[in-house]
Amino acid sequence: MKKKVNWSQSLKVIALACLLLLTAIPQRVGVKAKEVYRPSQIIVSLGDSYASGEGILDFYGQEKELSKKVKDPNWLAHRSKKSWSGQLRLPFVKGKMSDHHGKETHWYFVASSGAKTKHLLAEQDKPYSKRQNLLKKYQDVAWLDPQLKVFDQLRKQGKQADYVTISIGGNDIGFEEIVRSAMGRSSYIQPNNAVDLIEKALSKFEGTGGLKEKIRKAYKDIEKEAGKQAQIIVVGYPRLLDGASGVAGLNREEIQAINMGAIKLNIALKSVVGKCQEDKMNIHFVDVVNAFEGHGAYTDQPFINPAIFGSRSEDLKDFQLASDYSFHPNEKGAEVYTRLVQEKINELEVARHQEYIVNNKWRREYDVQVAGEEFLEFLHDGNVIYRTPDYMDDLAWGQPQSIELKGTYTIGSSGHITLRFNEDKGEPAVLEFKRVGASEFVLYDPNSPSFNQYGQYVTDYVPIG
Repeated sequence: MKKKVNWSQSLKVIALACLLLLTAIPQRVGVKAKEVYRPSQIIVSLGDSYASGEGILDFYGQEKELSKKVKDPNWLAHRSKKSWSGQLRLPFVKGKMSDHHGKETHWYFVASSGAKTKHLLAEQDKPYSKRQNLLKKYQDVAWLDPQLKVFDQLRKQGKQADYVTISIGGNDIGFEEIVRSAMGRSSYIQPNNAVDLIEKALSKFEGTGGLKEKIRKAYKDIEKEAGKQAQIIVVGYPRLLDGASGVAGLNREEIQAINMGAIKLNIALKSVVGKCQEDKMNIHFVDVVNAFEGHGAYTDQPFINPAIFGSRSEDLKDFQLASDYSFHPNEKGAEVYTRLVQEKINELEVARHQEYIVNNKWRREYDVQVAGEEFLEFLHDGNVIYRTPDYMDDLAWGQPQSIELKGTYTIGSSGHITLRFNEDKGEPAVLEFKRVGASEFVLYDPNSPSFNQYGQYVTDYVPIG
């Protein structure tokens, strides 16, 4: 005759079950998972200068001698070793993405300074003019591959992207050039010049061939090339002069117009992302505006470079009115981008992991002195049910009992799961459900190291669909 164990016995039951399992031999019966879990492995980073890390030295390839540097796509694109996308992490990949640069394993970095939406499918021209010495000068136009060509490379390797990050659109309306142009013209000579330029740029958002149409096509093209499994993360733009009270060459109205231009650009991008989500695309928008509040260029603690007049060492041309480093996030700004995008990745990883554990029930078979089974069932609402229909205290040769304990669970970004039982009875029993294989987990008490046998926990659970 079977009977239910009451809640006052739950802690004792769990502890005794773990002790019995120490001598248990896991049975590898056929695993028929309803859903198979594939750990995220690959990030592809696309986009413009805000994605490439423009203005943050060092760039990949800059250490090469000039004759080789001007032929290096990484240097021509100004892909920074400290770009925010290179600081991202995936739960089951060792190190940061930048640790895997150039290895064709986990990170594919093709963002390029100056890129527009058309450069996802078309080559991007890169004029350069660099003098090595008085007698030797390198001057030509280099061409970078279409950014979406990277997915051909992945297909040849038999791989798929898990995440695609992108920042694109600002160059399509010439936003950065507008700010430089406005600062180069005195507001005393051309009052509200920046206001007029911003309004003209914003007029390009709507209609046939407008920015929204270009952006939507760009996102669709990414999905087509990357595959529907890829999570596309669109990253917005900060207000360049947020918190700046006075900027040479610009009056207050112009500063406000420039900041508002960034807001309207983000609204447009977010709107397009929303439309794509309605089409069932796996696409998300990360807004950086609030995190940059009060930290624009020309503030006491800027996250953005100011206008830098004249060329700098790694600019593609020796003589420029302003450096390409101007009005781009500095290292602190890149750290903000990293944090916000990483939060989105963590959120998506937790959701993905939850779908996996919820869509499968989990079973452990063991044979101590009598046969038995244990089951874990995770629910979408954060609750978990532990069952063992034929539990027998074989140390005491008692009668079989049907045990059912209800608890809650939380998931960390790495897929680590914490279970809590008996929470309404004072001190809860806290257990861990930890991955030890592609589709195998262990359940153990983190406060009882004696449950570890030869470095391997023996309470193995496998999915049964």
